[in-house]
Amino acid sequence: MNYPKLSSTSKVLLLGLGRDVVPTNDLYKAIINSDKDRYIVRSIVRLDARGSTTSPNTDPKYYYWRIVSAPIGSNVQRFGLIAKDDAAQFTPDKTGIYKIELVVGDDTANSPPTTKDIRVSIIIDSSGQQVVPDVSYLWQLLGDFYTNFN
Repeated sequence: MNYPKLSSTSKVLLLGLGRDVVPTNDLYKAIINSDKDRYIVRSIVRLDARGSTTSPNTDPKYYYWRIVSAPIGSNVQRFGLIAKDDAAQFTPDKTGIYKIELVVGDDTANSPPTTKDIRVSIIIDSSGQQVVPDVSYLWQLLGDFYTNFN
């Protein structure tokens, strides 16, 4: 969704917010934080907007979250509002990348949209447990490989 540059006298109704908002202000900043770098299918992805600011460096009044893309075959809501406050969550149902967008604002203006890619994978280890690959898991895997072939 493009957020048009408008004159100071123009107002638009931002879909889902139900409030009048005014032009984008490049000094406003939307920041998306997540509790992990990678997730597994059917785990809860928790997001927050800590650090997001509006003018003059105050906390935003409005948070517009949406999922702008999801893996093919996913039933996760792609283009809807997922939260109206500074935290949002969703449960991915397919492996792949989910692109999340956030716009913050107040009664004066909105931030430019910012996005974050959420990577979702599924790996089954030798005990049948799903694991999220990280550096320690890869080192363990390499160690197991070395031990089995040495």
